Amino acid sequence: RYLLNLLLFPVVLGAVRTRRQLVYVIAAFVAGAVLSALYGFAVPVSSSSGDFGRLAGSVGDPNDQASVLVAAIPLALGLAGVFRRSPGLRLLALGGGAIALAGVVNTLSRGGLVALAAVMVAGVIFGGRWRQWAAVLLIIGSVGTLGYFVAVAPSTSTARITSSDTSGRSALWRIGVRVSDAHP
Repeated sequence: RYLLNLLLFPVVLGAVRTRRQLVYVIAAFVAGAVLSALYGFAVPVSSSSGDFGRLAGSVGDPNDQASVLVAAIPLALGLAGVFRRSPGLRLLALGGGAIALAGVVNTLSRGGLVALAAVMVAGVIFGGRWRQWAAVLLIIGSVGTLGYFVAVAPSTSTARITSSDTSGRSALWRIGVRVSDAHP
């Protein structure tokens, strides 16, 4: 599966020749991510699943869903910049970014939240002339996410986000460090 996905990159890069085509590809990615998040809001994970209470979307795994949504947020903001002269499309792009942000928060993916923070900080660092807006979005996003988990989110969601349980990952990381130390 990964090999087939990897082979799509040169196909897309070879097919996209104009700025307009690139905008279509980015808009399709953002639309797919937003539709997946909306599906996740409409069809919650079953209570028998270990991911109950988390948004899994059409991807099926909350952590994978978070990674797709995190990638969609800056792309949606970029589309909003491209659609400066079309208020309807600009609003649609900004709405897509907001839905993606809500989706990332509702996946309850700690990795997704860390990736979101990294993307927002990168926006401030590499924002160029948009750096001030990126800083404003960083502050609003941080305060909004923190406020959600403190004031609105169910206690089970807050407990999951603040839990130090790594689901066995820390043991794997320790083993990986030992292997790399033994065989540099």
